[in-house]
Amino acid sequence: MATNDAAATVAPAAARLVARDEGLGYCGTFYSYCPMFVAAGRVFFRGQSASSASIRSASTSDRGGTTTLIAATDDGANLFGPFLGGDGIEWLVQDDDGSSTTLFTGSGADATSHTLGIVTGATLVATDDASAIYLFVTHGTLVRVSKSDGTASTVGALDGFVPIAAVADSDPEGFLYATGLGGIARLAKMNALATTLSSDPAGGQFGDRLSVGVDLLFAAEESASTSAIVARPLTGGDARTVASAEGGSSSIVVDGDRVYWIAVSGEESDLSSALWSSPLSGGGAAATKVYGETGASWLTGVAFDEGVTFVTTSDGRLMALRE
Repeated sequence: MATNDAAATVAPAAARLVARDEGLGYCGTFYSYCPMFVAAGRVFFRGQSASSASIRSASTSDRGGTTTLIAATDDGANLFGPFLGGDGIEWLVQDDDGSSTTLFTGSGADATSHTLGIVTGATLVATDDASAIYLFVTHGTLVRVSKSDGTASTVGALDGFVPIAAVADSDPEGFLYATGLGGIARLAKMNALATTLSSDPAGGQFGDRLSVGVDLLFAAEESASTSAIVARPLTGGDARTVASAEGGSSSIVVDGDRVYWIAVSGEESDLSSALWSSPLSGGGAAATKVYGETGASWLTGVAFDEGVTFVTTSDGRLMALRE
């Protein structure tokens, strides 16, 4: 995937196998986002198969090790997270009948869990900031759950907006940004008041990946056969295309002064997938290919820690790059 303004530059990275687990890499489709992050010397991530989902972790120093199972459900749609908590990690499990969602928290290598709070209603999308987890529930309401004590409070009604995915900025008093079939909206954390940032009346153009950088919102916007990474001001205004190409894009993550994303193209038996990056400032700079793979496996997630980049693959590998 290259920028519109210049040919891509390539910076190949050596890869160290950290851990292998057959349940590690799948998150549904080629282009689905796999949440993961690094905390206290461990990589935490979500894996999914056709019939189940799990949250797992592995030591960042491992070489071909195994992963630790933290939580699992029989229905992949019932598990949300992991999220970074104050003393460990958090995740959400929705009841099979969709009547409520339970927030769990845990710490340590195996993140032994205890219940932090319960929210009435089925959860569609969840995201978080430093102090809270925000749930978009089926009855059209945005709910805030405190990470410190599990207290749940209703933020406000979504007024017809049905989210596919959401991301929060770092300001607890600021905004959430959500993508839906009709476009992208900014939602106030205090009252869920929505402002449309980009609209698509036909629906389906906007992918389910978002990430917040310095004063910018990055989104994967997809049509039937192509995708683009687009940056737009958080407060609204003209957007610019960071990169575009055939295929799909996923796992957009901002780290430092660069934005990273995974691009996947080809058929299931002969895929091409790569981790790309571009400076937040734009300025016509070329996108950089950080790492790529070909074959029947594809990259699924990315996280960063002190100069090391971690990626997951659909065939169950967790790898460390750029060491």
